[in-house]
Amino acid sequence: MLTAVLEEAARRYAADPDAAGCLVLEGTRCNDPEAREAARAFNVAAEGVIRDYVAARHPEAAERMADFVSTTMSGLSAKTRNGHGLDRLLASSRLAGLALAQALSV
Repeated sequence: MLTAVLEEAARRYAADPDAAGCLVLEGTRCNDPEAREAARAFNVAAEGVIRDYVAARHPEAAERMADFVSTTMSGLSAKTRNGHGLDRLLASSRLAGLALAQALSV
């Protein structure tokens, strides 16, 4: 499931070359304080959904897995904005998925 989330993020981030990346993640660094805080609230909520999903299956790993997924999504967004195409983003998503599977199987 988490690999699928990362792959879907990669697809969405690369879907529109004129708006590459994640609006929420990129918005957390916005110069407009109101827009920045709104983006941060959405980001915190999304991280909570991921944490809750992991906690239902692996409570001991919820915080670190949510941090890893969130960090990976931030990296995918940044790489998209720097010109990485879908193939490269999906490759990174799948590699991260392998790391997640390994971490959760230990």
